[in-house]
Amino acid sequence: MKRPATDSPEDCMLEPRAEDSKPPLKTRPVTSCSMCRQQKVKCDAGKMYPNACTRCAKLNKHCVVDPMYKPPKGSQLKSVMDEVQLLRNEIEIHTSKPVTSTTSTSSSSTYTLNGVTLNAERVVRLHKRFVERYLPYLPILETHSPEELYEQSKLLFWTVMVTACLSDPNPQQYNQLWPHVKNLIIETCWLHTPRSTHVVQALLVLATWPLPNMKILDDWSYRLIGLAKNISLQLGLHRGEFVSEFSRSQVRMTDAVKWRTRSWMAIFFLEQVWCSSLGLPPTTQADSLINNAATKLPSFSFAILIRLSAFCSRLINLVGNSQTSADGLIPYDDRINVLAVINNELDVLAQQLDLSEPSAEMYYLNIRLMIAVFSFIGGTDTRFIMNAYNAATRAVAILCGLPYQITQYPIWMRQCASFAATVLFRLHLSPHLLPKYHETARGSVVALHAKFKQMVTHWPVDNDISRIAKVVEKLNRTIVTNPELFKTPGIVSRMRSHLSASLFYELIWIIHEAQRRNGGGNSQGVSTSNTGRNTPTPQQPAPPVSSNSTSASVPNAPPNGSAPINGILKDADDSMAPLQLERPPVVKDEQFNDFGFPSDLGVIDIMQDWMDGKGDDFLGWMDVNLSPEF
Repeated sequence: MKRPATDSPEDCMLEPRAEDSKPPLKTRPVTSCSMCRQQKVKCDAGKMYPNACTRCAKLNKHCVVDPMYKPPKGSQLKSVMDEVQLLRNEIEIHTSKPVTSTTSTSSSSTYTLNGVTLNAERVVRLHKRFVERYLPYLPILETHSPEELYEQSKLLFWTVMVTACLSDPNPQQYNQLWPHVKNLIIETCWLHTPRSTHVVQALLVLATWPLPNMKILDDWSYRLIGLAKNISLQLGLHRGEFVSEFSRSQVRMTDAVKWRTRSWMAIFFLEQVWCSSLGLPPTTQADSLINNAATKLPSFSFAILIRLSAFCSRLINLVGNSQTSADGLIPYDDRINVLAVINNELDVLAQQLDLSEPSAEMYYLNIRLMIAVFSFIGGTDTRFIMNAYNAATRAVAILCGLPYQITQYPIWMRQCASFAATVLFRLHLSPHLLPKYHETARGSVVALHAKFKQMVTHWPVDNDISRIAKVVEKLNRTIVTNPELFKTPGIVSRMRSHLSASLFYELIWIIHEAQRRNGGGNSQGVSTSNTGRNTPTPQQPAPPVSSNSTSASVPNAPPNGSAPINGILKDADDSMAPLQLERPPVVKDEQFNDFGFPSDLGVIDIMQDWMDGKGDDFLGWMDVNLSPEF
């Protein structure tokens, strides 16, 4: 006889009948409710009695403990679908909360985003700053007032506000705003279906002046470009004057074709920028709008950037889009011949373009460096060594001479300077670069690092600037701890599948390999015995060494005549001559003038002190810990 169902788990035990001659069966009491048993999930009905279990209470379900209940043997797929629906309901419960909200009250004239409030005066000032300092680099929208911008798109409005904060002397308000702008992106683009050119423009601005990120893989910029491209294809931004065939509402924009076309051009350009930086093949091909940019756009830097990006796309398609090789590169001999032709074509194009604007010249130099690095993968053609050296030193000189703080400049200018730093760092350790250029190459890295560290000190935000500064410091330390890692036959010998970013990824590999060999991030000197145990070696401060000193004049000097640097002895192997990190001689004033640095630049004093032997050694910027990720 079946017992009636009850809500009490204590009353649900099956007791054997007294008259039954068979021994009683031991049964486990049922303490899970029917709903949880059906879903096969953990239940706490026994602990919560007489209240409903946690799961039923959360989902507002009737909770009953029935020992005689048996889950139906229905379709497993239906059960899974029911569970998915329950999870969706939970997501809606959480996302329905006002996590991201924007309000504007005319009475108080304030704008609020999740508790961060900007008064009208501050908003007008930020709007003006964006129009004057930022918009000329990316002229894809027209805005006359913050009120108009707010009515057009709240995401675009707050994007403009947080971007303009990059010019503030400190990042206090920027740090208050950017997490909420990030949430606003999720709310606008993922939880809803955006169908607005203004949303595309906001994503492009954020890809040009990225939000903070500690690691390269944490950077949203590349994904934002992909999202902007997908939205643009649905809105017909790639079809220019045929906008009416995609959306009637978008036609009501003022000069709709003009701004939609520029937005599509910016997508193409920024995809080239980020793909070259990350070592990824771009997926957007140059179309009629891109190829006709010279006639569709006035003669200003944005038109030059579009033409250069089309050239960059052609470069990738010619040398890095092979269908027969696993690494995507065409054979080395064919690649060198193609690069020689491409390099000459770039010379001709540069003569046709006005590269007086730093943003245009920096992107041009970035393409120069890309051509050179392509020639370094799998071999070393000396014809491109000086091209890389000249382009890299010029890029460093331009960035160090910029009048405003680095965070204000678009990402392709900062990426070009970082690219130049890695190229010069590798070149100054290579025998392929003539010795007379080593000092300027190393001095350029010092100058750029000083500029970046100055920015990081006054603007303590995790971004590409702080990241490349850490990379240079770790590479600098690796030269001392593991110089053998740089003893390779070519400039790029270990990586080849990341296109022109292969050099950067190889240097990152060197950092992590040095960390592994030194015991997992111990930045102190480490000696390894034959047993494989890592034994810390106490570091002794190195005495000052003059340029003409010998082992006899230096206390505790090794027999081979090399002096310890930061407690670590230099390699005595003559084949490591390019890696002998001695203090370079004094650089004359005319050499600085030839280098292209402005005479009033503060970091020149730092570099000159280092070269004169007055400042810290090039290898002693700071005690770098190899363990943290960047």
